[in-house]
Amino acid sequence: MKQPLGFGNINPRPSADVLLDAVLQVRRAWNECGWKNEKFDQLLGAARAESDESKRRQMYYDMQAHRA
Repeated sequence: MKQPLGFGNINPRPSADVLLDAVLQVRRAWNECGWKNEKFDQLLGAARAESDESKRRQMYYDMQAHRA
């Protein structure tokens, strides 16, 4: 817990959504790095609700590029 962002063992997940939800959302127990970003959590929820695939893809890209 001395580095700004780090993880133990993250097994493969079927989608970016499942991975990001499991390890980076504030309320998840597997958020072992303690990372908190309210905008990220909001963007993750918005991406799940977005029906336009290109918009949703961009949202997930932004979350993973640390633009949230």
